[in-house]
Amino acid sequence: MPLTPELYQEILLDHSKHPRGQGLLAAPAYRAEAENPEAGDKVRLTLETGADGTITAVGWEAAGSAVLRASCSLMGERIRGLTVPEAQALAERFRSFLTGAEPDEAETDYWEDVAALGGIRHLPPRVKCAMLPWRALLAVEGE
Repeated sequence: MPLTPELYQEILLDHSKHPRGQGLLAAPAYRAEAENPEAGDKVRLTLETGADGTITAVGWEAAGSAVLRASCSLMGERIRGLTVPEAQALAERFRSFLTGAEPDEAETDYWEDVAALGGIRHLPPRVKCAMLPWRALLAVEGE
């Protein structure tokens, strides 16, 4: 089912008002921070991994816009079950999704609910907000 502008808005509002994974993890295997000083946005990211190296839990704290909080929440759901290198490759792909050519329906299907963030792709300041947790993911360091 293609995502309509109304569905984009509904998904973003849901993840902003009811964020998943908010709060830092007590004993993370990985952590990172990223900020956008122009907007005053900041995000702290923590990841736990299982014995097989896959991400089992994502925790975060964010100060900034509703788009930033929704992006943190959506990213956390999307990367669970991936290895850190797989999640980082996904972050690079997400950057292309937000900043590249208009995605086709197959690409929006690939992103599942994260595709809702594609609705802001023509608003550069909002793209920076949406990318911030993904930038933190690209910078994760082990404990």
